Amino acid sequence: MRKDDFRDFVIGQLGDLRGLDCEAIYDGYALRCDKTFFAIVSKGRLYFRVNDATRPAFAAAKSGPLRTGGGKFELGFLEVPAAVVQSPPALVEWAEQAILGARAVKQGRKRKVRHR
Repeated sequence: MRKDDFRDFVIGQLGDLRGLDCEAIYDGYALRCDKTFFAIVSKGRLYFRVNDATRPAFAAAKSGPLRTGGGKFELGFLEVPAAVVQSPPALVEWAEQAILGARAVKQGRKRKVRHR
């Protein structure tokens, strides 16, 4: 399966998710829902942003982290289990949880104010 074929498959599986947008990044794609960055498609795999509430489900599925350039791990994104990717209702449910978690993290950040 070509890289773009998997991206198209994932977008099709997430068809019930309103406000979904996809953009090319580095060697993959970023998925956003209403401007909230919640997922990465890279090298034929799907990774969702995780937080304390969602991490246990990924741990139970023994999901691995996203590897960035140079072999570093991005622990904020874990691979979505294949069984979830294959089930549109389950995938949308997991995506909604990832979106809520991403929004919570975003709201918790303080914006830096630069003084000149």
